[in-house]
Parts: sequence; C-alpha cells; structure tokens
Amino acid sequence: MAEGAFGTIWKGSFRRSNGLNYEIAIKTIKVDEDTSREKDKELIDLLKREGVKMRGLDHKHVLSLKGIVEIDNNFCLVFKWMEHGSLNLYVKKNRNSLTLELLINFCRDIADGMEYLAGNNLIHRDLAARNCLLDDKMRVKVADFGLSRSHAQGGHFSKRNSILRNLPIPVKWMSPESLKFHFYDERSDVWSFGIVIWEIFSYGAVPFPKAPTEPSIFLQYIEKGNRPKKPQDMPENVHAIMKKCLDEDKWKRKNFNGIKTDFQSLLAEMSPPEGSNSTDGATPIPPVRNISMSSSSASWRPPTRRIDSVVTIGDGDFTEPPPPYSSLHSGYV
Repeated sequence: MAEGAFGTIWKGSFRRSNGLNYEIAIKTIKVDEDTSREKDKELIDLLKREGVKMRGLDHKHVLSLKGIVEIDNNFCLVFKWMEHGSLNLYVKKNRNSLTLELLINFCRDIADGMEYLAGNNLIHRDLAARNCLLDDKMRVKVADFGLSRSHAQGGHFSKRNSILRNLPIPVKWMSPESLKFHFYDERSDVWSFGIVIWEIFSYGAVPFPKAPTEPSIFLQYIEKGNRPKKPQDMPENVHAIMKKCLDEDKWKRKNFNGIKTDFQSLLAEMSPPEGSNSTDGATPIPPVRNISMSSSSASWRPPTRRIDSVVTIGDGDFTEPPPPYSSLHSGYV
C-alpha cells in the first residue's frame, strides 16, 4: 500500500482461532536485490527494536502493536488496519467536506496521544501529519515510533550506524534546539505539533515550501522569525495555540497537557449553528483553493505469503535502547 526509504506497508488479513478474519497492516523492510545481507540484518534489527518499544503502549490515540511475526528469517510488525490512512492525505482528499469541529478534534486527539507518550517518558521526534493515522471512527492515532527515544536515555541524538546516516531528516518539523544542538524533549515534540496544526488547517500542504532544506540554513531561516503563515480557514484562537507551540524559547511553549486542555476548551465553546444541515452539528468551513493538491503514488506488489500466525517475541537480544532514527517515514511507513 505504501513505500518509504527502507520499508513497505502491506494490507493483509489475519485469521483468528474462531475462523473470523480482520484487516491488518503489515510493516516490513523493503526487499532490494542489490542490498547486502548485512544491511538487511541491520534493517530487521531496527524494525525489531521499534516493535519492542511499541509493545507497552496502550492509549486510544496511539497506534497499538498487535503482533510481531518472524517467518523464514522474514520479519514484520502487525497493526490494526487504519481505515482512513494518514491524516495529511485524508485532509487533502476531503478538504471540501471537513468541518471546523472535526479539525479541532484532530488536534485534540494528537495532543492527547502525545501527552500519554510524554507521561511515559517517550519522545517521538518525528511527529508530523503523515505519521498520524485515522481509524474507522475518525479517531487520530499517533504512529511511527522508529525515531522515538526514552527521555531517561537523554535528549541528545546522533546517527550511530550506516543505515541511520543515510536516512532523511524531517528538517521542517524540527525545533530550533533540535536543529542546533541535536537535543529532543517533550517541548521539541510540541514544536513539531505546532507544524502539525498548520498541516491540518492547510489541508495537507507542505510546510515552508520555499524554505531551504539544509539543516543549518533552515535553522537560520527559523531564527530570523520565519513561521508558517496563518491558513485561511484557521480561527484566531487556534492560531494563538499554534504560535505558542512555535515559540523559539522552548520554555515558553506549553506542555501537551496544557495544549490538550486548550483544544478541549475550544470544543466546549462550540455549539451547533442554527439551521445547520451538518449531521454532526459542526460548522462547515469553506474550501481553500490555493493549496497544492499534488501527491506522489507508490508502487506496490502483492504479497507472496499469507501470514496465518502472529507471535509476540520476548525481550531476547533486543533489550538495548530503540533505534534513534526511523527507517520509515510516511503513515505506517
């Protein structure tokens, strides 16, 4: 269904012991005939460690791991299938039918999930709309934890092996302190969330489209005070929350508990408009016509093996810290 730099997502079916099937997402490494066995092993180890990191997570707004599968030296992670896919593509595709209440709900859901991660001393480090997924009940799930790191391990980050050195950096979602000092904590995730708010209200547009992508030059761009412009359909009270998230001084940014409370207050203040035709009572917002709708499609091929069993591995040889940098970068990938 999708491909990243080093990974592939398949849509599959899992058969329960009672004979019933349900849809799943299967995350694997990308098979490349030119890839060495040593590199394949490094990628598999990265994926295993990501799975170990996700096993203890249990929150309605965080993607949960359903199983870890190893068959004939092939390794994959199994998740419940998210019906509406990645948030950035959903808002881009459905921009004409989205309501203000729904967009604020998306923001509140992500803040809720991120508050849970922060409460478990987990720094995400790759928060973006592409890494948030929507289930069949329109609930957002924060996903893609390959970049995540326990706060107890310290906030500094470096690329330690050949695989990590070749991975792209999500520069336009990174906080000034992350760009300058390679330092990450909850408030660097809050900066990334500020960009996510902008993505949601810009209907999946790419942030800073004309800004340089080289980290040191982009840092200078940010330090000059450049920030994403307020989207046409973003209310002033949401814009105020976004600006606080994007304060250059990390100590002036709210934590996720405070941000979640702000969005809950906005939702509580909203009431159905008189005579509205909306089925959920939310206020429709007009479409934005000046945002690029371009997107790239990924090629894929059907799986050659049906997975009939899911097993959760023990700690084994994977008790060391999780990988400091994700091998996969869009949606599940």
